[in-house]
Amino acid sequence: MLLDMKLLKAVRFAASTEETRYYLQGVHVKAQGEHVVMCATDGHRMIVARHKIEEGDEYPLNGFIIPLRLIDRIKIAKRKMNGNDDAALSIEGDTITIRYAGDVFVDKLVDGTFPDYTRVIPKGWSNEVAQYNPAYLLDFVKAVKIVSDDSKPSITVHYNGLDPAVVNLNGGNIYDWFGVIMPIRGDRPFPDTEWAKAPKAQPDQADQAA
Repeated sequence: MLLDMKLLKAVRFAASTEETRYYLQGVHVKAQGEHVVMCATDGHRMIVARHKIEEGDEYPLNGFIIPLRLIDRIKIAKRKMNGNDDAALSIEGDTITIRYAGDVFVDKLVDGTFPDYTRVIPKGWSNEVAQYNPAYLLDFVKAVKIVSDDSKPSITVHYNGLDPAVVNLNGGNIYDWFGVIMPIRGDRPFPDTEWAKAPKAQPDQADQAA
């Protein structure tokens, strides 16, 4: 199996790091028609991506989850290998082996059921303004930076009120991919700003006497 390593490293930015949600601590990979689809989510944001399956390549029907700890051990090659950034994957039992840029990485697959992420993908957007965690938005930018040659990568959020919003991952146009982000819910009190405003000038006593 061949997998685009840059895209895998970019998708992992949406993976969870919570120990209690171990089944989200990785990137889910599955075959879908002529494409291999990758997805990572932590329940607050998500990245879904795909690329063409090479002719003759076969993937497990039920998909598998590559652990985050394994992905993080792999460093992107400074130059493309054999004209691309593909890594060779092989699975034997519950063990996955990744060969990339002359190195071999081995680990256990995540033993868990990945959720049906398709249920939270919006079909459109309302343009109703919402608030989002800026740290999550920054992670989307970091993901784009991995796959883009643009020195100033950017993203576009398609505002959708209190519903999940699609994030257009600009700069990565060579891929089919997108992000999804959940809005911040609940009222946030407006901070007291009066104390920071310049005080009004007070007339001195002589002016008052006149």
